[in-house]
Formats: sequence, structure tokens, C-alpha cells
Amino acid sequence: RAHYDPKAASWPALALAIILGLGVGLSLVQLLPTLELSRESIRGGGLAYNEAISFSLPPWLLARSLLPSFKDSPFSEYIAYTGVLPFLLAVYGLVGRESRRLAFFWAGLAVLALFLALGGYNPAYELLYKVAPPLRLFRVPARWLYIYAFAMPLLFFSFIGKVTSGFNFGGGAGADPI
Repeated sequence: RAHYDPKAASWPALALAIILGLGVGLSLVQLLPTLELSRESIRGGGLAYNEAISFSLPPWLLARSLLPSFKDSPFSEYIAYTGVLPFLLAVYGLVGRESRRLAFFWAGLAVLALFLALGGYNPAYELLYKVAPPLRLFRVPARWLYIYAFAMPLLFFSFIGKVTSGFNFGGGAGADPI
């Protein structure tokens, strides 16, 4: 049985803290002037609700947004195609007793993105607009589909992790590559 060394275990945490601190410090060079100038912009006080919900994803276009065709493609802001097979395998990756918490996080993020992409067609969006001030700064709620398109492949990888968890990839018995 291996001996636990708290000093050795603290090195990864320290390295992560240094990397995050460096990343935040470097990004502040851009973020601080942007924050200062954003108060002076046209959107400094936020957009009116009617402007903030412009280009919301209509619910009747949702299926075409997720599975567009070559012939009848909706407006480009409304497309979040990640593939039929990855979509089905992502859903399959959620079911089962050994589903991972991270898979549920990516699924929740994808559902939240679809929920917000509906914008003005979503009855809860007006309440969110009033409660969450950052929503007042942006138009085109359909752009939340980018977050959906980011989360779905990661959810798909939860399926890959479930399938490959029994294989040995050189990392020891039953090592998980993901």
C-alpha cells in the first residue's frame, strides 16, 4: 500500500494556482480597459428588451438548427450541428449506472444553452433579463447555440470514456484515457 505524502500532493495544486494566476494576470491587460470603456459605450446601460431578444431562435426551427439539411438551411446564427451519431451516443453516454458527474454537467450546459437560445420565445427569458444584468449587454440569444455546440462533443466523449474504461491504454490496469 502506497504512503500518502501531503507535501507531494500539494505541488499539482500549487502549479494550478500559478497557471490560473498567470492566466488571469495576463488577461487583465485586456479586460480592465475593456471594462472601463464599456461604461462609455452605447450598451453601457444595457439594451432594451426588444433589442436584446432580436434574433432569438424560433422553437419551430430548433430541429432544423440541430440537424440542418443542405437544401433548406436556416440562418447561420441558428445552426448548431454536431452530428447525428455523436448526438445519439452523447444521450447514450448519460444513461446507465456508471454515468459520470462531468457528463451531467455537459448535458446541463447544453440544455441551458438551448433554453437561453430561444430568447424571446422562452417565457422565462424576460425574467432572466431583469434578474441577470449580463443578458442586457448582448443581442442574438441564438448565439447560445455555440455553447451547445461546445458541450455536445464533450458529452459525446463521456460515452467514449464509458466504452473504453475497460481497456488498458498503457496507464495501468483499466486506465481511463479521458
